[in-house]
Amino acid sequence: TIADATATGAADQVLAGALGRCDSADAIAVPAEGGLFDYTTIGLENQYSSDCGNGAEGGEAVFYLRLDDRSEVIAEVVGANYDSVLHLRSACDDAATQIRCDDDGGDGNRARLEETLEPGMYFFFVDGYGNGTGTGQVQFTIEPVGAVLP
Repeated sequence: TIADATATGAADQVLAGALGRCDSADAIAVPAEGGLFDYTTIGLENQYSSDCGNGAEGGEAVFYLRLDDRSEVIAEVVGANYDSVLHLRSACDDAATQIRCDDDGGDGNRARLEETLEPGMYFFFVDGYGNGTGTGQVQFTIEPVGAVLP
C-alpha cells in the first residue's frame, strides 16, 4: 500500500493518512525519473469516474507521483488492448480536484496527458472508456522546469 511505501517519517505518515481510498487501491508509486509500467484493470472494481471517456467507469489502475519541483509531466498509454482513458487529480478521493481527463489523445484510442504541475502529490487513473477494462503499459516522462516569473 502507499502507507507502506511512503512511511519513512512523520511527514510521510501524515501524507499517507491523507491519501484516502488510493491507499487501499494498490496505487503504484511513480519515481521522480518516471518510467514505463505494466498494468491491468481486468477484474478491478470501478472506484473512480471522470468527466470524459463516457464516465470512465471501468476498473482503474491508480498511479501516484510526488513532485518536489515544478515539472512537465507526460503520462501516455503506449500499449493497451482496449480504449483507455487517463484522468489526473490532486486529491485521490475528490473528483472536484480533477486537473485533466483524456480519451484518445495518444495513438489510436489510447490516452495521453501532458501538464505542467507544481510541487505536490498527484494521482493518475488509467481507466477505460465507458466500463472498458484491459491490460497495457503507461509511460511517465517527467522533466523539471524553471519557476514561473512574475
